[in-house]
Amino acid sequence: MAPTKSRSQRKVVFEQAASAMYDRLEAWYDAHADASFEELEQEVRQERRALMGETLATLIIGRDSGQGGSAPPCEKCGQALTFAGYRPWTVKGLAGDTVLARAYYVCSACVGETFFPLDRRLRLRADHWSGGAARVATRLGLQSKSFDLAGVAFGAAVGCGISGDSVARLTEGWGQAVEAHRHQEAARANQPGRRGERLEQRRVAEGAPITTQANLSTDGAMLLGREEGWQGSQSGRPLSRPPHAGGAAGKCAAESPRRRSSHRTVGAQLPGRAVGRRYDGGAPICRRAATGVGLLPQTQFGQRWRAVDQAHYRH
Repeated sequence: MAPTKSRSQRKVVFEQAASAMYDRLEAWYDAHADASFEELEQEVRQERRALMGETLATLIIGRDSGQGGSAPPCEKCGQALTFAGYRPWTVKGLAGDTVLARAYYVCSACVGETFFPLDRRLRLRADHWSGGAARVATRLGLQSKSFDLAGVAFGAAVGCGISGDSVARLTEGWGQAVEAHRHQEAARANQPGRRGERLEQRRVAEGAPITTQANLSTDGAMLLGREEGWQGSQSGRPLSRPPHAGGAAGKCAAESPRRRSSHRTVGAQLPGRAVGRRYDGGAPICRRAATGVGLLPQTQFGQRWRAVDQAHYRH
């Protein structure tokens, strides 16, 4: 039978757990009358994490454990799955550690095929961390001098221990996901122009656009050519974008508003970002959702020089 409860029953469970927590805190303070505020805070913090972990389980499983009225179909063969019981799953989160008793189904035709409806609905991670805890650990892993120090900082901030190895896996996993996403963006941006496609249409979502002035100077970047492939290139002077007013979409950069995407321009590869856009005879060799830019005077492809006209940079 599914361990669901009514709203009033869930409220009673929470109130009883909260009351028991307060009684434990009173008893602890009686036994540690000379405790400092920091010691009190640490004790309350641990009790709060335990309470919030239980509360999340009550709130989630009390409503839905994943056992529906009709059995879901197998994703491999399409046959109806068979309900097999409940399995616990611990989620280590920012608020507390939550143990979820999730319903799971098996397929009698496909050996080893199991399905947990609640996992998909809640988008649970396979590493037992909540999305919020993983983001905090990743941020600390990126900013700290070592993953071990990041783990110490995470424990101090969240109240939940984490090893340096776990921080490394989370941080590197995030980096791999970002790299895969950028490869997808680059592939989408560099596709040949499609019939009816306008230059102002964005193939890549804009993020944190620079709306005033931006200056970019590059040296030894890589530029993607139609025939040459990726070649070393050098720009003779900075690519600048002074503020400009007026203009309309579709006009050249000299006439259009100076508004720029965080993706810079397309064509040159610099620390994981595309930073140059080149056109050959009016046809885009590579393209990204970037708006008008200033002058990139000359770019070298091996021993050949090609002038890049400012008028080719358009919205």
